[in-house]
Amino acid sequence: IETSSWWRGEATPTITMMTSSGAMSGTSCEGVWDFSVKVGEEWLIVGVINDGIVHPLPKLSTKIVDGKVPPQLLKVLGRGRTAS
Repeated sequence: IETSSWWRGEATPTITMMTSSGAMSGTSCEGVWDFSVKVGEEWLIVGVINDGIVHPLPKLSTKIVDGKVPPQLLKVLGRGRTAS
């Protein structure tokens, strides 16, 4: 994935990301870990880096529509921004 902004950690122009889909079929957790991004989409991805791979947190990651980050997220991201 190409990066356009980086709020924490070491800024890099691209990141390797592990997409996932989790089941736990029949539980309240079913689908909680599902995460996939399509070519051309713009996302604000929140995740954990492990061995150089970003593992996204689906409940905190947000698809950006029309290039607009939701204002409540901009407020949170404004603190701790390290690169753009």
